[in-house]
Amino acid sequence: LFVSQWQARAFIGSDWKIPTQFADAFARRALDRFLGHGPDAQRLELGAALHATAVEVLELGNPFPLIYALYGRPELLAA
Repeated sequence: LFVSQWQARAFIGSDWKIPTQFADAFARRALDRFLGHGPDAQRLELGAALHATAVEVLELGNPFPLIYALYGRPELLAA
């Protein structure tokens, strides 16, 4: 759906149900890294943003990053 109908070049998703509080916290951090938001932030490629976010939230006690997958090219950058 994301790729075929919405013309997305890539997305991060899961086939598993994830509690909203964990999914929201993960998505906000990953998006900030991908878009380069925040103080002294730089834009990361989508794959690097996913990896850095997974490492961070695992350390914070969120067990769900291990079930996310990147659908698309990991070197994708925000325009």
